[in-house]
Order: sequence, then C-alpha cells, then structure tokens
Amino acid sequence: MQIAYFQIKGEGKRTNQDALFDGTNVHTAKLHHAKTVPTPAMPFCVAVADGVFNSPQAHLASRFWINEVAHARPDDVGGVGFFERGFGRFCNDVGATAHGSATTLAGVVVGADRLDIFNVGDSAVFVVGADGVWQKLSHDHSILNELLGGQVADSTQYAQFYGGLMECLIADPNEHEFNVHRTTHAPTQGETVVVCTDGLTDEFSPTQLTLMWNSQSTLTDKLAILLQNLKKRQGHDDCSVVAVGF
Repeated sequence: MQIAYFQIKGEGKRTNQDALFDGTNVHTAKLHHAKTVPTPAMPFCVAVADGVFNSPQAHLASRFWINEVAHARPDDVGGVGFFERGFGRFCNDVGATAHGSATTLAGVVVGADRLDIFNVGDSAVFVVGADGVWQKLSHDHSILNELLGGQVADSTQYAQFYGGLMECLIADPNEHEFNVHRTTHAPTQGETVVVCTDGLTDEFSPTQLTLMWNSQSTLTDKLAILLQNLKKRQGHDDCSVVAVGF
C-alpha cells in the first residue's frame, strides 16, 4: 500500500482555500509537488476539503473540517456522530468570525478489507482500476448533477449562492440539516482510490484522466503528470489530490 498527494492553489489566488489530510498530516500549501508519505497503521483516513469560493473566508471552513478529520478516531470519521459533534464547534469557532463560511468535504477510511467513503458537496472519491479507468464512488451534491438526475430540489436558489452546490457544510446554526453521501468499496490488487477537490475534475474528463494516468508507472509519477497538466490550464482552481494505491 502506498499514499501520495499533491496540492496547488488556484491561478491568481492569494490563499489556497483547499485543505488536505494525507493520513498523518494536514496540508494547506500554495504548492506541494507530488510526493509519497508514510502509510499509517490501519484503519486510517485520507480526506480533502474545498472552501466554497463565494462564502466568507472559505479557507477557515475547509481547514476546520480537515482538522476535525485529522483529530478524530478513523473509525468515527464520516459517521453521523462525527458531523453532529463537529457542527456545533464549527458554528462557534468559524461562525463567530466568518458566519456563512462553507466547504465541501470528501474522504475515505481505509480498513483491512474495506473502504468507507463519505462526501458532502462536490469533492470526489474515485477508484481507479488496474486498467486506469476512473469510476466515481462519491455523489456530487450540485445543481448540475440533480438536473442530470431529474431531481431539482426547492433549494436551487440556495445552491446558486453556494457555487451551484445543493449541499455543503456552512458555519450557520440554521444550516444543520445537510446530506452526507456514504458508500463502501472492497479494494482489489492494482486499484487506487483517489480523493480530490473539483479543481481536478472541473479541468479534466474521465477519459483525459485515464490517458494521463496510464502514461506513467509509479503512483507519484501518475499524480505528477496530473499536476503538470493542471498547471497548463489557464485560470485553474485550487486543487488537492490524495491517492492510496493497493
């Protein structure tokens, strides 16, 4: 098993509104080139959070929830209790100075024979097969995704304010009802689970991701080619990617 990650702030931005947890450490860097990190004892969690760009001091929201992930027991992360306990602190700690600050969150708890996947918003979790094909395991809580599924909710106006998101974590006591998508996956030899903010998926289609992925052999090089091509995209967003190879 191997863990690798990279992180980059959006072009023209002063602050990276993303936050990433690699299983051991939290990262909020302007640029981290692709690198491997030590693999913790199982179970462990990797996660990313993406501060909603048009919410107040969005980096505070993403950093709060990634730190919640980092300090929680891995087998508790992503569960109902995790969000219930964290939400009150979120409103008190972040809401006091940045009421309405918001973020997405996605992560994977890696166990001996099972992955527990969770997400709120449009940060995503993929499993990449040995053939390099990307399969999404998370669910995008977005206007676009609901339109494609024929399930446009009454909260469309709310979603337009929060960057097209139907669900996100908002530092406001009145926003305590949010949906968390959860699923599980049994990893097999040669698969890789990738957790990423939408800075990656907004720029590249699944086909493009597969082509880049298959052009390299090691996990670090696979992430490095993603970062290399992302840098070429004019006006690219913040992007955080962490991957666990099996």
